[in-house]
Amino acid sequence: MTRAISTSGIPTYLSVMSSRLALSPKLLGLLLALVSVHAFSPLVKEYHRTLKINPSLSDDPSYLYKWDTYTYSQKLDHYNFENSDVTFGQRYLVNLESWQKPDHPEGPGPIFFYAGNEGPIELFANNTGFMWEIAPKYKAAVVFAEHRYYGSSMPYGPATYENTENLRFLTAEQALADFAELLGDFKKQHNCSEAPVIAFGGSYGGMLAAWFRMKYPQVVAGAIASSAPILQFEGHVDPNKFNQIVTQDFQDANAACREGVSKSWAMMKDMGEKEDGRKTLTETLNLCPGSLNSVEDVTSSLYAWMLDVYAYLAMADYPYPATFLGDMPAYPVNASCEPFKSGDDDLQTLRNINHVMSIYYGAPSPCYNISGGGPSTLADLGGWDYQSCTEMVMPMGTDGKADMFWEAPWNLTAAMDRCVSTYGIVPRPDWIMTYFGGDNMLGFSNIFFSNGNLDPWYGGGVLGEMKNSPTIETFMIQGGAHHLDLRASDPLDPATVIECRKRQQQAITRWIKEHKYGPQEESSGLSRAWVAVISCAATALLLLLAFICFLRHQNRKRSQEHYVPAEIVGYEPVNA
Repeated sequence: MTRAISTSGIPTYLSVMSSRLALSPKLLGLLLALVSVHAFSPLVKEYHRTLKINPSLSDDPSYLYKWDTYTYSQKLDHYNFENSDVTFGQRYLVNLESWQKPDHPEGPGPIFFYAGNEGPIELFANNTGFMWEIAPKYKAAVVFAEHRYYGSSMPYGPATYENTENLRFLTAEQALADFAELLGDFKKQHNCSEAPVIAFGGSYGGMLAAWFRMKYPQVVAGAIASSAPILQFEGHVDPNKFNQIVTQDFQDANAACREGVSKSWAMMKDMGEKEDGRKTLTETLNLCPGSLNSVEDVTSSLYAWMLDVYAYLAMADYPYPATFLGDMPAYPVNASCEPFKSGDDDLQTLRNINHVMSIYYGAPSPCYNISGGGPSTLADLGGWDYQSCTEMVMPMGTDGKADMFWEAPWNLTAAMDRCVSTYGIVPRPDWIMTYFGGDNMLGFSNIFFSNGNLDPWYGGGVLGEMKNSPTIETFMIQGGAHHLDLRASDPLDPATVIECRKRQQQAITRWIKEHKYGPQEESSGLSRAWVAVISCAATALLLLLAFICFLRHQNRKRSQEHYVPAEIVGYEPVNA
């Protein structure tokens, strides 16, 4: 089994036995029409100030974020001088209400910059409350940049996804260059060249934020990289780890839940062998008519659709209701597992699984379309699947033993064959690690990696202490799901995410100070390590001198105690 999973949410699980597309051609055409580019001139405002975004993208319609929306005339290809004059409209959102302006005696405040993911930028702006909450404290400007080929930043307008030729500029490298160019222009427009930039990002955006600091340290003073699986690549991660973490989430919620899901695959396959069995599956699972016409439909489309749902539930296992990846209740994994009991018969197990699907989709549906894509909030037209066939080759598989799924090991050859068949391109599975670096962080600095133990992506994240890079920090949020720390604070937040945000702010404060004063403090003297050594040596020397003075004083005191005048012992003075 090969899988192309979008880290922010819209995974498309692709079976070796099926090359199904995540979106139907009809739906694809409709979405393409909706995301045509509105403007291509630089810094043209598309809309007036937005007080409230589309409620369907908002977890809490009463919580308002404000921004102005701009379109920047961005280079299509940053690595080809022949086409340097070809541009497209890249959207970005700006809020300057808390920003300390450049004419302030202390200079401009920092720029909080969100590295856009694989989806409309409003979605991430509305689900990254942490940035909005701390911006006033730091007197920061807030900027959210949309990733090329997502949302409305379409290089070829409605024709962007018509062919593979138009997709060739969809890479992380090009996206990072976009961010650097956009920030450079923003600083020129606002006369704030000295303003420190702090990058933020969650999931794929977290990967981009970390890579942005690595590749453009002169642009970015530090990066908050939440749920950023920068190690989820060939040779650097156990391909089965992701699904093992999903399984652990369900196991912790209800052991009978894992038991029921584990046995369901063989049961559904057996039922899929016969027409009456497929009918029972269709009716009990509330599938749309005509979904299952063969056992292959069961073991490819149905399996993949369910695998998607289990993964999304684990990723969005927040302690409160949220709509980021679907309209889900608090702790949706727990809610999904409630009806499971040990020893449930086959029919009851199917009913239990139908309950799981209803938790994910928010309410019972007239019928479930198992050929559809993932969460509609991301509105991905297929960009992430293309990226997974070029450089984002993230190995994933199952073994049916350490996880609750069927046996489908990661098969790089099959994944590459699918990419050749679908796009006519051969993936480069080692390129990301070659270009950005692997788990050796030597030479990198000022990055804060956070992960949650409920999030299946932490298996590919940066964990533990970075001894060779002391300014790279990590934090594991116990009870935390997918980039929970970047979301707005909530009374139901676990204590660990509160502590994580506290540490992140400490890092941000340090990065901003270092950007303004750090080089001056250390360039005229010695490094902190040497200062510490010299300080210890000086203290030891003072103690030694004090001890010597004490000994001399004691010796003088003893000499005075043993001195006896001559007249006392009977000596007579000698006459001159």
